[in-house]
Formats: sequence, structure tokens, C-alpha cells
Amino acid sequence: MSIVNFSFTKINAEKHSDKLETFESSTDIKISSITKEKFDSQELLKFTFLFDVKYSNLGNILLEGTVLASDSNEKMDALVEKWKKSKAVSELINDDIAHKVVNTILYESNIKCLELAHSLRLPSHINLPLLKKSS
Repeated sequence: MSIVNFSFTKINAEKHSDKLETFESSTDIKISSITKEKFDSQELLKFTFLFDVKYSNLGNILLEGTVLASDSNEKMDALVEKWKKSKAVSELINDDIAHKVVNTILYESNIKCLELAHSLRLPSHINLPLLKKSS
């Protein structure tokens, strides 16, 4: 199983307020579709996804994109059938292909969100390691 391509198709980042008294962020990942498509001479799985970070009243970041993955035809067909029945990411996590794809989406999207949040002076949506003074 391998990831063939990852790309963002939409990037939207907005800052609504500079008031950073308290904030909460929530992150949501959704797989919109999983299809088997032919690219050049190879059949691949195409995952379409949405990655959304909301910063209470401060702003939001929305990323959409696609991941292309390859595996045996039997495994790809089985995953597409599972997807058609459940349409739930939680149902696919134990599948080797879906597991690797979701981790790729999380990795790439979290990095892009950190970059965009930094540019807009929004707080980080994930905990980053920080040095603390000893007392």
C-alpha cells in the first residue's frame, strides 16, 4: 500500500477577532468520498477530505483536498464497498489503506494549519512543546 499523491484543493483561513482572552479550538476531519479511479494506466483510490479548525470567536481554517493511494485491486474494491455502506471514518480506521491515508491527512493538514494560524496570528490548534523555567 502506498500514498501516490496528496494535494490541497481549497484553503480558507479567516481571523474574526484579536481578543485572545480565552479560546477553545476544535478540529474536525471528514472523508467526503472514496472512489476508485483510473490515472494513466493505474487504478487508484481517491480520497476527498475536509479538515476544519474552529477557534471559537477568533477565526477558522478550512482545508479541502485529495489523497491518491494504491494497493491490490481486491483491497481497494473492499474498501470502496465498506465506504458505500457506512460512510464513517471510524468504520475504516482498522483498514490498512484508510489508516495510512487518514494519518497522512492529519500530518499534512496540521502542518498547513499551523502555518496559516501563525500567519494570521491565531493560536496553535495543537499543543506544541515549550521550554519551561525551573523554579
